Amino acid sequence: MEAGSVALGPGTVLIGALNDDAMRQVLHLPEAETPLAVLPVGRPAAV
Repeated sequence: MEAGSVALGPGTVLIGALNDDAMRQVLHLPEAETPLAVLPVGRPAAV
């Protein structure tokens, strides 16, 4: 997924160190589910 995204232009990074409770609230996940990682995708800033 990461390589496919970069090939199309956007940048991405895998984030695995999360505040589980905060991510659960932002993503509206039930208490029984635990987020393991987030893969944000976006266009790199102009340099």
